[in-house]
Amino acid sequence: MATTTLVTKDVNENVDDLPNIDELPPPPVLEDCCSSVFRAVKAGHVGCLARYPKSCLEEVDIEGKSALHLAAKYGDLRVIDYLLTEAPELLDLESCLKETPLHISVANGHIGIVERFLQGPLKDSLRRAMHRDINGTSSIMAAVARSDNDMALWLLRRFGRQLAMQPNNYGMLPLHVASAKGNLEFIRIVTKYDAKMINLRDQFGCTPAVYAAQGGSLSCVRYLIETGRADITALSNKGQSLLHIAALCGHINIVRWFLQRIGPESILWPTYDRANAVHCAAFNGHVEVLKVLLDPWSKKKRKSILTLRDSRGNTPLHLATINNHAQVIEFLLEIGANPKLVNTSGQNPENIAQLRNHLELVKLIQAHSGVKKGKKNKKKSGSTSDLVLSTSGSSASPVGGEVTQISRVNSPISHHTLELSSGYSSNGDRSNYSAHIDRERETTELRFMKQRSFEERATQTDPDPLTESVKIIDTEEWHGEAMAALEEIDNLHE
Repeated sequence: MATTTLVTKDVNENVDDLPNIDELPPPPVLEDCCSSVFRAVKAGHVGCLARYPKSCLEEVDIEGKSALHLAAKYGDLRVIDYLLTEAPELLDLESCLKETPLHISVANGHIGIVERFLQGPLKDSLRRAMHRDINGTSSIMAAVARSDNDMALWLLRRFGRQLAMQPNNYGMLPLHVASAKGNLEFIRIVTKYDAKMINLRDQFGCTPAVYAAQGGSLSCVRYLIETGRADITALSNKGQSLLHIAALCGHINIVRWFLQRIGPESILWPTYDRANAVHCAAFNGHVEVLKVLLDPWSKKKRKSILTLRDSRGNTPLHLATINNHAQVIEFLLEIGANPKLVNTSGQNPENIAQLRNHLELVKLIQAHSGVKKGKKNKKKSGSTSDLVLSTSGSSASPVGGEVTQISRVNSPISHHTLELSSGYSSNGDRSNYSAHIDRERETTELRFMKQRSFEERATQTDPDPLTESVKIIDTEEWHGEAMAALEEIDNLHE
């Protein structure tokens, strides 16, 4: 039977003569361990990096990113310290998207590395913090877009107003982005650096309160208006108020708060495309919002409101049909919407449903549009009655104290288009609402004349829902490492 011999150390051997583990030389670097600088950075092998000359450390990939960009993504401080020691110029190197390693570290939430990158003289660190990528995104904008308040507030404390007031390419401040994200904590702190930012507009004419309404954050809307004194009657470049935007997005809590604050008269304020809040809610299919908007009115006035048209002659029923909102159509028909009214192209909702092959809608509309034989309509289908808002009791005009009246006007666009005739003012700081409409009427009519085709002209409107036109990024869709504040913006002015 085979025996096994165990080899053991002499128990009398002096253990003090053994080498300390910390004094052992590093293991030899295998020649084929990391075949490139980028592989070494990804693996975190500083020893492999040491084999490469400085010229290799300065190489960039197809996207213009250096080894330091990659190290900032993975967050290995040992690798970063080595690269900054051997090739410090990499700190200011821009990728093809004009992103620096600082952008990458902010986008990935590595606050310790951000602090490392922003060490040194304040002048140099401020320049790096204010560097903007191809979208105009600064470091603080990227942090706010990620709702990373630890990062954003650290940057704000370090660099203050200069960084807070730096816009991106679209004129948006970090405050605009925070408002859209419902980030009340950041809003409360950043607005202390300069109260003027509360009413600043981006290139689309949108204030932070507009983005808060879009995002559905009532707490942010209330803070900006009640504490920050934001202009509650501010309009976007499309003439959209906070109520229009809340109705478009279906935020019923903001709709209710706005009506309580301003009054039901605001429901009929038109945009520059003559779409009121009822048009907006119908266009995007928000039945519950429609119920709130139409509840203040008597049955007779409600029917009159449902005949109001946008710049293309579309009633709320037309707009709901365009987007195939069956529930909205059924609700509007039940409360008295007239399915026989035609738009400026001579099409009623049933014609539009047929054109778009919405067969179920055709049946639904036909079921409500039958007229008893032997009886004629006393009114023409396109007629509307003058709608004068009540001035008694608490239903005063929005802000300026004037009586708001809706009256029929003769227009090349539509003989039945209604608009505000007296308007409103905002604390005396801006021209009244009617003046805005007058200045934009010619542009609206020219745009109408240039519509692309008969079919499209018949079934389009321009309420321009912000949910599609102005978008805060989805971090899974954005292709840039820095996750800039905007993924894509459709030009609202076109």
